[in-house]
Amino acid sequence: MEPGNKIIRNFHYRLSALFYIRRFIRLTIYFLLICGTVIVVSRLGFGINASGFIPFTWLLLLLFPITYIVGKNDFPDRGKIRAYLDYYNRKNGLLISDGRINIGEWKKLLNDLKVPTIRWNPKKYFLYLGAALLFFVLSISVPERFVTSNLRQTLEIEEDVQEIIEKIEILADENMIETERAESMKQKLDVLKAKAFGDDPAAAWEALDHINGNLAKAAAEGSKKALQSIDTLARTEMAAETIRQNLGSLDPGKLSQAMTALSRLQSQANKELKNLEPLPADLMEALQKGELTPQQLKELSKRTCNSKNRLCKGMKDLYKHGLIDQKTMNKCNSLAKSNSSGLSKFLSENQGDLNVFDPQAMSMCMSKPGQGEIQRGRGDAPMTWSSGSTMEGCNFKEESLPPGALKSLSDSKLMGVTYAAPEKAQNSETSATGALQEAGADGGSAYSQTILPRHRSSIKRYFNRPTTGGE
Repeated sequence: MEPGNKIIRNFHYRLSALFYIRRFIRLTIYFLLICGTVIVVSRLGFGINASGFIPFTWLLLLLFPITYIVGKNDFPDRGKIRAYLDYYNRKNGLLISDGRINIGEWKKLLNDLKVPTIRWNPKKYFLYLGAALLFFVLSISVPERFVTSNLRQTLEIEEDVQEIIEKIEILADENMIETERAESMKQKLDVLKAKAFGDDPAAAWEALDHINGNLAKAAAEGSKKALQSIDTLARTEMAAETIRQNLGSLDPGKLSQAMTALSRLQSQANKELKNLEPLPADLMEALQKGELTPQQLKELSKRTCNSKNRLCKGMKDLYKHGLIDQKTMNKCNSLAKSNSSGLSKFLSENQGDLNVFDPQAMSMCMSKPGQGEIQRGRGDAPMTWSSGSTMEGCNFKEESLPPGALKSLSDSKLMGVTYAAPEKAQNSETSATGALQEAGADGGSAYSQTILPRHRSSIKRYFNRPTTGGE
């Protein structure tokens, strides 16, 4: 390659590289500023975690080909560089002609070409680049507690809200709360979940606690009614099954009493349970007339058992979601038991005037005469007494306390209570009722008052004065 063309090519490469670097720095500055702004807006406005933007930093590598494609048309043309160097070296068009035609021996005059010094002050570009890079790094690396605004930080209460919604649905299914109230509570929960931000978390938790409290109250009232209904259904089932098993052995009077009791229990169940499945017309008519067949008694017992089991299943769902405690669940299991064989045995043992189908007799058979409440405690239920306690093995011996000790005891403070017998002091001081009991005879008068034991010895020495010889 001729020396002139080589010089032009090298100068063109140097100048193109400078143009490329300058445009690359500009594009990098724009890229960092735009990306940093997007990250800050996303973290502040939408709560997006900064770690999700780290993979996008690899897009910076795309700036290399993008810079070349965008700035390709701005690179200097070799023809223009040749014309400039011809002017700079004062060759009077000789260098330009060399690029178009063969100038022969005139090329020797182009061996001493000089190129101008390329000067570029990059301080401004690198200053902007450093600022943009710092802004980008800070937008990613600043911790969440400093970037995320409390006014936009939502509380993570989705699980709590979902749990409460499940409780609402269970209570609504069991008819313990109205459908309209359940829908209203769900709407309130949706609004609360959308507006529960970090500026006032206590208000959100207080609202959730308030809703939970209302649900617990509704569950307590509903479970009490459900237990009453379970008890009624269990008695109805037991009565129907017992009558069916002993239908042939009951005399007309006993059978009439049994049918009347069964009809009363069924009416009570219909009154307590609004959603109880109604009996068929023929079965209901036979029940009211007291003319149930064994097949109808079996069907009545089965229907009653299904209704009772459905209520028990609902109570189990309430217990599973923490709406009732273990004690209530145990009570439900106890009330759901039907002892038709026990009632049949009780019926065979009491063929006299006793009506084994009245509430008291059925409670005795079911070993649950009372429910332990003032509403369901059954005032006619008999008292159940144990064998009582005896004085055998009791080592306690009564001892009366003197009056002084009683006064001291009233001024003392209770430090604790034990089941052990009190210990008697060996060298106890005998108390007296009078303050001047051992005082010497002398004139004067005294104001009688109660003396504390700790002052008694000092007062005794004061009044026990020695007598003179003439007295």
